[in-house]
Amino acid sequence: MHNLVLFCKTFIRDLDRIKTLKASVDKFNADKIPFCIVCPEAETDIFKRQLITGKEDYELIFFTDEEVTGKELSKKYESKGWVGQQFAKLLFYKKNIC
Repeated sequence: MHNLVLFCKTFIRDLDRIKTLKASVDKFNADKIPFCIVCPEAETDIFKRQLITGKEDYELIFFTDEEVTGKELSKKYESKGWVGQQFAKLLFYKKNIC
């Protein structure tokens, strides 16, 4: 278990933004804080292909929305924008990463 992680809940329309964020983490994460990214299950492979370079000197961890919030809750709020994101943020603690 880590004392601290960087966390981002994202989806495919924010792919360019998460690329910019990851570039910043790559450059400035001197303390090698793990970076956790949560995205929809159907988009996980795309995010992994676009973000993993193999040069990360920190732990890059991917979770699906469904893993974090559960399939039922994820499905119910998938089209609700920021509301669904809040559930992922609130329930992330159950992953016992941090």
